[in-house]
Amino acid sequence: MNRHYSYEEIEHVLLRNRLLFQLRNFTAGGTDDAASEVLAKAPEPVVRFFTRRATQWSIARARVWNHRATISDRDVLDGI
Repeated sequence: MNRHYSYEEIEHVLLRNRLLFQLRNFTAGGTDDAASEVLAKAPEPVVRFFTRRATQWSIARARVWNHRATISDRDVLDGI
């Protein structure tokens, strides 16, 4: 990867993917606040990704699906 992408680009993608996973999948209280704090300090390319309508729609759709799930995030995490 280092041949094709700078260290900074790789870090941006890792941060973006971590936040995206968290916002899509964890519906427990406090996860939005933590993600928002990180996003407020994130580099511009990461922020730009999250301000796109397509990204926001994807997050909203996943969160609705997760709220309809028969088992909660807390139950899944407690079972680990």
